Amino acid sequence: MQCWAQRFGIYFVSAIDAELGMIVDQSGKVLAEATYEAVITRRINLDRRVLHMDYNWGRMDEMLAKYGTGISFEYFTREAKYAIASERDDLTVDDLIREFELETLDEYWARVHARRARALREAQGALARTAADLDFLRDAIDRAPVLAWSQGPDGQIGWANAAYRDRFDGPAGELPDHRIVMRK
Repeated sequence: MQCWAQRFGIYFVSAIDAELGMIVDQSGKVLAEATYEAVITRRINLDRRVLHMDYNWGRMDEMLAKYGTGISFEYFTREAKYAIASERDDLTVDDLIREFELETLDEYWARVHARRARALREAQGALARTAADLDFLRDAIDRAPVLAWSQGPDGQIGWANAAYRDRFDGPAGELPDHRIVMRK
């Protein structure tokens, strides 16, 4: 229930005929929980929204300066989120979002998912270009009339060009079965 309330930005009230009922706010915090009594109550402010701190943090002081105790904040530092609520009848949280150009949680997630997707596309493009460059270089070195190879820390040959394979009589496409020992 807490995950659903937080995910969808809603209050979640469960009504179960047992000691399992609870009231959860939009941040996932349990406001009331049934223990030995089947009835629970809690006063809640429905004019409350959870926002992410990114791009909104600097505007909190401006809102407090203008509206003072007419608004309230609750901070969830670990998640970098905060809840804003209007305590006035003539002011809604939607009014505050418009006036101070606050980014809603849905807008925040859309923005960061788009940025992540763009970064992944760019990284995939860079990897593809690097792979193409590596193929080009390996092909060029494979055709070079000099011995060329790469080896791991254990001395095992990991790659060798055609001249190296020809010199040590390795079958086409296979590496000689030996190690090169580096002496210091």
